[in-house]
Amino acid sequence: GGRCRGTKRVGRGIGTVGGKVGDYRTTNANDILNIADPVLQGFGYFQNVGSTRRQGIEAEASLKSGAYDFHASYAFVDARFLDSLTLGSNSPFADVNGNIQVSPGDQIPAIPRHRVKLGFDYNVTDAFKVGGDMLYVSSQYFAGDASNQAPQLPGYAVVNVHASYQINKTYQVYVRADNIFNNHYASYGTF
Repeated sequence: GGRCRGTKRVGRGIGTVGGKVGDYRTTNANDILNIADPVLQGFGYFQNVGSTRRQGIEAEASLKSGAYDFHASYAFVDARFLDSLTLGSNSPFADVNGNIQVSPGDQIPAIPRHRVKLGFDYNVTDAFKVGGDMLYVSSQYFAGDASNQAPQLPGYAVVNVHASYQINKTYQVYVRADNIFNNHYASYGTF
């Protein structure tokens, strides 16, 4: 994979634009993953799962203009099994022995494919700043669903806001409100 980055002052009065883009691809032989115990709920063990591949891209961009500062990032992760294998699982699709059959190309569970972050800050005065950010995470397979048979854990978005006031060189007051739309979501799922 490679990386490329840069910052550039653009246009008259527009501000400073920055960004970077990167890609990666890695293949692991005899990868080791945490496997859910099919008998003891909440317990697990580590097992070799053959070859796996993780590949993706990451991109970031920013714009700073006067009192405003905007930033955004995106990450795509494609994580897959490359070999056929049998794994223990608490999945409702497991056989009578508590096993599931994984095929080449099945996605590795508990890894969302897409993440998007957006944010801004605004300097109301030199001392007083306000801003906000948003995080979006796409759907993902439940831990224990390496065969990708069950419905995925839904994606979610969270919006946060913050403000700060610089009292003097030493002291600052900072306030943050997370999940201002009271979105109910799960960031991890298992059987």
